[in-house]
Amino acid sequence: MNKKIVGIILAICFTLTLIGCKKRNIMKDYPSLNDKNHIYKEVQIDDVITMLEDKESFYLVMGFPECPWCQALMPVLNEVAKDAAVKVVYYLCIKEIRDNEKANGHDLYLELENNYFKEALDLSNNRLNAPTFVKVDRGIMVKYHLNTTQDHIKNENGVLPPLTQEQKNELENILMDFFK
Repeated sequence: MNKKIVGIILAICFTLTLIGCKKRNIMKDYPSLNDKNHIYKEVQIDDVITMLEDKESFYLVMGFPECPWCQALMPVLNEVAKDAAVKVVYYLCIKEIRDNEKANGHDLYLELENNYFKEALDLSNNRLNAPTFVKVDRGIMVKYHLNTTQDHIKNENGVLPPLTQEQKNELENILMDFFK
């Protein structure tokens, strides 16, 4: 009897820990995002497909923590979205489902690319780049932005430098246009 109660309590604690991890994981994955009240809500690929099928309107950023452009985008997007009074920007980590054909959700990722976000594909790689930020209105992508800014590129050592103030201002203006 006691073992059963302890087991139930442990299961409840584990479940509550998992539920509370979403925001904490994003902040851990994106160290420059130092806003505990950020607007990101992590979703899975099936959630995105469902929102599209249900003709919902939403904002979605697709990326992954190892992407230096994603690292640069996330805090700026958070700041601009909050300034525009946006409550949620959904975040979908695409690395595994995009790059691994055997990954759970890869088939749904292909559906996302081919049926919903085809216009946003990088034609040289025939895939979604990271980061890709999209605005969806009633189930249809109406606006998208790739990367950060055109001139935010890796240096001769293969390292992506931080955004300059000019690049940050340009990115803020691009993103503000999504929230008008």
